Amino acid sequence: MERAGRTIELQTKHRSDKTGPRSYQIEAETDEDAAAIETALPAVTTAESIRAIEERRELREFDKRLRRATPHVVITPTLICINVAIFVVMAFAGGGILGSNLGLYVRWGADFAPLTTHGESWRLFTSVFLHFGILHLLLNMWALYGAGVLTERLYGSICFGGIYVFAGLAGSIVSVIWHPSMVSAGASGAIFGVYGALLIYLVARHESIPRKALSDLRNSTLWFVVYALISGFQAEGSDNAAHVGGFVGGCLQGLVSARPLDRRRRSESPRRRLVVATLLASTLFTAAWLVTHPLHAVTRFLLHDFAARIWSDPTDARGFAMRAVAFKKQGDIERAIHDYDEAIRLDPQYVVALNNRGNLFGDRGDYDSAIRDYDQAIRLDPSFTNAFYNRGRAYLQKGNNDEAVKDLDRSIQLDPTDPDAFNNRGLAHQRIGDADRAIQDFDQAVRLNPRSAQAIGNRARTYANKGDYEQAIQDYTATIRLAPRSALAHYGRGVAKMKKGDTEGANADIAAARAITADVAEEFARGDPF
Repeated sequence: MERAGRTIELQTKHRSDKTGPRSYQIEAETDEDAAAIETALPAVTTAESIRAIEERRELREFDKRLRRATPHVVITPTLICINVAIFVVMAFAGGGILGSNLGLYVRWGADFAPLTTHGESWRLFTSVFLHFGILHLLLNMWALYGAGVLTERLYGSICFGGIYVFAGLAGSIVSVIWHPSMVSAGASGAIFGVYGALLIYLVARHESIPRKALSDLRNSTLWFVVYALISGFQAEGSDNAAHVGGFVGGCLQGLVSARPLDRRRRSESPRRRLVVATLLASTLFTAAWLVTHPLHAVTRFLLHDFAARIWSDPTDARGFAMRAVAFKKQGDIERAIHDYDEAIRLDPQYVVALNNRGNLFGDRGDYDSAIRDYDQAIRLDPSFTNAFYNRGRAYLQKGNNDEAVKDLDRSIQLDPTDPDAFNNRGLAHQRIGDADRAIQDFDQAVRLNPRSAQAIGNRARTYANKGDYEQAIQDYTATIRLAPRSALAHYGRGVAKMKKGDTEGANADIAAARAITADVAEEFARGDPF
């Protein structure tokens, strides 16, 4: 190749060409165009450089087809923004940038089997958007962006969103089954599902992807998945069950949803894919229902699994503790206490087992035994928020309100974002006779959780005790709006209306209360909390 001004001369010759080299001339419009062409063309063209040029052409064509198939990537950046926004709000709410406040994460929707499996199945979904600290968030968002943009273009935004949610739920379900005593959160299960779906596309639709890109993507995706899973098994506290569950869920959805990049062919067999996707979704929601309802088959499986684990290692304190969780889920309190006894005997410093056994004693009404367990847990870990909170509630049940206030003070110092701690301290102040401080605590509980019917109902009773019947009626009405079947709220409002002279309204409320609970008058007179 030679250049003279705006003219470029080329000579080409192939080995099989017997006639000699062929000459070409390129006339550029300007000197700048000629210089650009000269830079782009190699001085000597080889088979390797021709192959490189062809690969670049294929990659440009692949990029064009990707953008034609999915012109705009919207789900990936939206998911990143949602995750970051939730993290920032939680940091300001008391979670901090290190994410060490587990109590706050549980209240915000982390996946915790004792709650998830007892009516709070929504945690399977909400936990996917919570992260334990800034590093956890950054690593997950980096991984999501790295694979999400390409995967969303390959599958389309709607299918990609379905893959993400399906994989996230699948990861949460497996996590609940595998780690029934772990507080779990994070988008990693859903992100593993994204990588699983990407891997499936690279295998199932390899003809849609240039050979060079296919090789590079397949190798990098496999490397990420294998490395991350191995690291997860080695790292203490890592929820690899969610990773595996999410990855399998993403692969299954990928098999259903993978379509050619050509826009005409992407509409092939939509009915078949819809039927299979519906079956997968039905299977997932059935699994979620089984996991989140007591006395289900999964609980029985867990009991057998933990029994096998204990049989193989009779000194495994954690195995006994996890089986205790399963027994409690079945309502077998005595056997749950027995397993916690064994766990504590094997590991006398197992503070979580001490706290949980104390809760079971409290459920049984044995508050002295419960307080002994909380005492021991606090001696072992003076910063164990739950033990202070639970001991405060046990003292409250025993009528030792001064001790209850002390423990709940400490619980609130350790975690000032817990509305239940403020509500229970308010009850203690109410019973001591300090109505003003009780109302302050109920106010704070309602600020932290505006839908706390318990705190609003307790505040209503305190206002009534002070003689402020108008405010009491407003709070009782708000309580009934949140909990229409609250007999105490109906009865309390009736009593307040009677004090105000509204006999007709009072009789209607008291009749409604007695229709819900026949002995509501006795409960109200005892001062039972809402």
